[in-house]
Amino acid sequence: MTPAELRSPSQLVVLPLDAIDPCPIQPRVNISVDLIDRLRASIEAGRHEPLLEVEPAPDGEGRYQIICGEQRWRAARAAGLSQVLVRLQPRLGYLERLEKQYEENRLRADLDVAEEAHLITVTWNTEGDGAAMGSNVGPSPQGSAS
Repeated sequence: MTPAELRSPSQLVVLPLDAIDPCPIQPRVNISVDLIDRLRASIEAGRHEPLLEVEPAPDGEGRYQIICGEQRWRAARAAGLSQVLVRLQPRLGYLERLEKQYEENRLRADLDVAEEAHLITVTWNTEGDGAAMGSNVGPSPQGSAS
């Protein structure tokens, strides 16, 4: 993709899985092996088509970093897919990315206490007062729905 295309609003594209890397600041640090296995089986059976949200990687031309969907990415790899549908976002700022990741995880399933504490600590250390996350930090209204 051209630099101008990468700055435009999000778009759906198909990318090779080998060009996509996990995000090192993902708030969810405890990966569910069981969920990945269930997603893999669903992908292999043709019942699930993973959709990831990615952005251009900071350190590589033609590389992308996962914003949301690392467990779906892992399942797609385990299912032997070579490419995946992604929503390609323009490069996000650090806190914007972290807030987006937190919101997806919070809506899908609560972060555990350690992941929540890590998120608050990172935000506090970056912003100095933790205000960037505002009232978004805390248990999701649905509890731990998957």
